[in-house]
Amino acid sequence: MAKIVNIDFESRSACDLKKAGAWRYSRDDSTEVLCFAYRIDGGPIKIWSPFFQDFEDSPGRIPDDLHKAIGEGATIRAWNSFFEFSIWNNVLTEFPGFMKLPLSRFEDTAAKAAALALPRNLEEGAKALGLPIEKDMTGRRLMLKMSKPRKAKKDEDKNAVLWHEEPQDFIRLFEYCKKDVEVESAVATRISALPWSDSERNLWLFDQRINLRGVPIDIEMVEKAHKFLNLYEEDLTKELIEITEGAVTTANQRARILSWLEGRGIVLEGLTKDHVVAALKDKSIDETSKRVLEIRLLLAKSSTKKLASMLACVDSEDKRVRGTLLYHGASTGRFSGRLIQVQNFPRGSLKEDQIAEAFNLLNRGGYKNFREHYPDLLDAISSMLRGFIAAPKGKEFVAADFSSIESRALFWLANEEAGLKVYRTHGKIYEDMAATIYNKQMEDIEKGSFERQLGKQAILGAGYGMGRQKFQQTCEGYGMDVGPDLAKFTIAAFRSKFSNVVQYWRDLENAAVLAVKNPGKPYKVNNVAFKMAKGFLWARLPSGRLLAYYKPRLKMKETPWGEMKAVVTYMGLNSQTRKWERQSTYGGKLCENITQAVARDLMADAMVRLEAAGYSVIMTVHDEVVSEVPEGFGTVKEFELILNTLPKWAQTGGCLLYTSPSPRDGLLSR
Repeated sequence: MAKIVNIDFESRSACDLKKAGAWRYSRDDSTEVLCFAYRIDGGPIKIWSPFFQDFEDSPGRIPDDLHKAIGEGATIRAWNSFFEFSIWNNVLTEFPGFMKLPLSRFEDTAAKAAALALPRNLEEGAKALGLPIEKDMTGRRLMLKMSKPRKAKKDEDKNAVLWHEEPQDFIRLFEYCKKDVEVESAVATRISALPWSDSERNLWLFDQRINLRGVPIDIEMVEKAHKFLNLYEEDLTKELIEITEGAVTTANQRARILSWLEGRGIVLEGLTKDHVVAALKDKSIDETSKRVLEIRLLLAKSSTKKLASMLACVDSEDKRVRGTLLYHGASTGRFSGRLIQVQNFPRGSLKEDQIAEAFNLLNRGGYKNFREHYPDLLDAISSMLRGFIAAPKGKEFVAADFSSIESRALFWLANEEAGLKVYRTHGKIYEDMAATIYNKQMEDIEKGSFERQLGKQAILGAGYGMGRQKFQQTCEGYGMDVGPDLAKFTIAAFRSKFSNVVQYWRDLENAAVLAVKNPGKPYKVNNVAFKMAKGFLWARLPSGRLLAYYKPRLKMKETPWGEMKAVVTYMGLNSQTRKWERQSTYGGKLCENITQAVARDLMADAMVRLEAAGYSVIMTVHDEVVSEVPEGFGTVKEFELILNTLPKWAQTGGCLLYTSPSPRDGLLSR
C-alpha cells in the first residue's frame, strides 16, 4: 500500500495569494518556499528549508526519506491541496530531486471535511472534531510578516523587494509549519473512517483537473475595459467633488457623505446599497443630493472588482485563470466559485446584439467615444463581463443549462404527479402555477406579466415550506409589490396544488427525528433514507451519496401554532453569521437540502459524461455547464443530449430533465 505524506508549505511572494489564487501565485517570479513540513505514514514531522542548508540533513535537495516515499508512489495529503500541488510543481521542482507530480498523487483533507459538512478552515475543522489544539497567534503573525515584502529602511534601495528573514524567525516559523501538519494529520485520521465514496473522490479529482485547465480570458479587452472604468471613476469622482464643493473627495467617504447630506436636511441611517436605493426612491430628496447617492452606488458596483480580479489572477503566459471552481462549496455538495466568481457576475441591461456592438466599440474606439454610446458605462461593462471569457484561436465554447432542475427534482423526489405532468407535456410550470393562482386559462398568462412572475416565485420559493411573510419579502426583493393577502393565497394555492410536496416535508422531518431517536436504524422516505451513525445523521440520496448533519440532537420547540414538537438540531456553518454553531432544521429545509443535492448529483454526473465525450469542461455556473472544444467539434444538440441523459439511479419514478443552450450573452458570441 502506498505511503501517505502529509505536507504543508510556508512561502513568501510579492504576489497577493488571496487575489491571485494558488496557481498564479506559484507562477510569480517573486514566489519562494520558506520551508515545508512533512510527515511520512504518521512518523515524526520534519522540516525542509532552502534557507538553512544543513537543517534536518536536507542541504537544498529533497530529503532521502521523502525522495524514497515519492518514488514508491506515495500520496501527498494536504489541507486545500491545490496550493501544495501548485507550489510543488512550479516552485519546488527548481531544487535537486524534486520531480513534478500529477494531480492524481494529491489528496485534499479539506475536501473530505467539506463533504462531511465540517468547516473548511483547518483550525475550525479540528475544533469541530474535538481535537485539542490551541491557536498559535504568535506563529500566525510571524508567518504573515515573513510572507510579504517589507518596507525599505533609510539606507536600502526603495525599489528592491526586501523581506523579513531573521534566523530566529525562521526557527519559529518551522514550528508553526510543523503544527499545521500535526493538526491536518489529526483531522485526516479522525475522519478516515467516515464515508467518502470513490465516486466523490474521483469527482474532486475531476474538479481539480477543471481548475488546472483554467478559464481563457481576453486579457487585452479586459485591460482596455479596466482602463475605461478607471477613467469613468475619475470622472464621477470629479463630479462628486464639484457637487459637494470639496466636502466629499471620494465615494468611499461614508461619514463625509452622511454629514454633507445632513447639512441639506437629509438624514440617512447608513449608506449600504439598501439605504441608497431607498433614498433614491424618496421623492422628498432633491436631485442634487440624489446624484451624490447615485455616484456612491455606481462606484460600489462589482463590475470594476471583477475586471481587477481577472487581471490579478490570470496567468500571463497563456491568459487563463486557474482555480475558479470549489468542490463541495455548499453543504449540499454544490460547486461554488473562487477568484473571478463567475457564479455571481452582475447582469447589465444590454441585450445580445448590443453586447456584440459594445465589444466592437471597445475594440476600436476610445474612452470618450465609448461613453458617448454608453453613458452608464458601468452597466455596459457589467453586461459584457461574460464576454471577457473568450475562447482562444482554434477553440470555441459549447454551453447549456438545466431548465428548472430544482423543481423537476423536487416533484420527482416527492412523487408529485401534478408537477411531473406539466413537465411531461408543455413544461410551462410558471404559467401553470399562475393560472391556478388567478383562476385563468394558462394561455391567458402572458410572458413577462406580473401574473407569470408571481407563478415563477411560487414555484421557486414555496417548494421548501416558505411561509406568507417570507414569500412576500422574497417577492419584494424582485421588485414585486405583493400584499399579505395575495402572498397568503399564493402559498395556499401552491400547497393545495402540490399536496404531495407538503406531505414530503412532513415525512422527511418525521424520518429525521426518528433516526436521531433510534441510532443505527434507517428510516426511508420515497428514495431517500435517514440513519444515525458515527456521530452524524446521514441522508442517503438516490445517487447513494450521503448528506451529513454533524452531532445531531433533538430539541423540543414550540411551533407558531402553539404545539410542542421535537426538532433536529446539528452543528454546522450558519450561512448568515458564517459561524460554526448549533442550528435547527425542519421538513422544508431538509427538503431543500436534498433537492439541491440531487440537482448537484445530476449536474456532476452530466459533467463527467461530457468530459468523457470530449467536451472539456472549463466551468459550471449554477445549473449551466461550459466546455471548450476545438472549432468544429461536436454540436450543441449532442451536448444537450448528453446533459439530458439520466443516470441509472434517476431512471425510475419519472425524473425529467430538460436543457437549453445558454443565452449568447457574450460568452458564445465572440
